[in-house]
Amino acid sequence: MTNARPQTGFLKTTECFRIGYWNVRTVNQETQPGKLNSVMRTLDKFRIDIAGLSETRLTGFGTLNSETYHILYSGLETRKEAGVGMALSSRAKKCLVDWEPINEQILRARFATSQAKLTVIAVYAPTNDTVDQTKDDFYRVLSNVVAKAHRHDIVTLCGDFNAKVGSDASYAPAILGRHGLGEINDNGVLWSSKVGVKQFIMVFTVTMNILVKILSSEFSG
Repeated sequence: MTNARPQTGFLKTTECFRIGYWNVRTVNQETQPGKLNSVMRTLDKFRIDIAGLSETRLTGFGTLNSETYHILYSGLETRKEAGVGMALSSRAKKCLVDWEPINEQILRARFATSQAKLTVIAVYAPTNDTVDQTKDDFYRVLSNVVAKAHRHDIVTLCGDFNAKVGSDASYAPAILGRHGLGEINDNGVLWSSKVGVKQFIMVFTVTMNILVKILSSEFSG
């Protein structure tokens, strides 16, 4: 199901807009009151326009509004577990063309820019110790979502792939850089080998940015 909405603006490619991701470990107001607004204030502090969210632990699918952001979410029908979402700044909300809650692990949203449409896919992948069939099912669905994106769209994945790609980029030089950490795990191999996502570059392994350290410190608190 696609939720279309009236678009009232577009993201200008001549201006900076920021796309990020955060494993929030719940924004459910019933179990942790105040957490949602706290998360949104932090995103606002760093002027994030579009943020993929994982472990939202919201049931069903829908939208929420905080003080500063509009939130799209997709979760399990009844259990307050897992779940993905996307937080949109006021200007990103104006550019939202449509969005689709795929399941509790994948959510897609499409935005208008001054040059082309932007498709952002928020994900929360199975953990490394999950059975192989569940992992394969996740990547099959993700590959289908990517494949259905409009041909001329800019497609961005953001989320928690529960993967370690390691510091050795030689096994996948087209998508990995020199700045990965640790040793590659099974999920890292899986991520880099799946046909549906091969064209995506693992951004944080290509460039070291002090903002990553700032955000990591801020978000862990």
